[in-house]
Amino acid sequence: MKEQTVCFGGHSGENFRRCVFDSARLRADLYTEMEAAVRDGFHTFLSGVECGFDLLCAETVLLMKLVRPELPIRLLAVIPFETQPVGWKKADYDLYFHVLSKCDGIVSINTQFTRDCRKKCASYLVDHSNRLLCYDDGSDDNDIVKYAREQGLQMINLYQKDLADLLFDEKDAPRLHKKNV
Repeated sequence: MKEQTVCFGGHSGENFRRCVFDSARLRADLYTEMEAAVRDGFHTFLSGVECGFDLLCAETVLLMKLVRPELPIRLLAVIPFETQPVGWKKADYDLYFHVLSKCDGIVSINTQFTRDCRKKCASYLVDHSNRLLCYDDGSDDNDIVKYAREQGLQMINLYQKDLADLLFDEKDAPRLHKKNV
């Protein structure tokens, strides 16, 4: 499974909403990167389905499965603990369970919250993938990005593309998102 698997990681909750420059462009970039991953031979996508970037990525995979049913792609949810969405806003809570209902499989790291369950989830995602698609501005201690970097995982950071598109004209923007972070 590892040779054809992409995992997702990035900001969650309000941290994600605060740092996204253009959510419509990000959705389009996500779809484009996922299509590129499929062309590169990746067919399985792993999401921690955290509120924020992970959930957006999972939604995008589901959209791709709907729009392109001929593609042999799978979405697997890897949840850090079973009560993860408790306390979320209703719309996020509903989206979480909608996404889970459409996944091709679910892996639960822990039944209950523990201090290290998110770190274990990040390790699982990276250990079962060879590409990380992330949205990371470097402002916080992101376990999955840090661990992926330590493991030498191929990384595509859409934050860098979002920032480059904001700062430069399209023709002048460096292709930062294609480089390892």
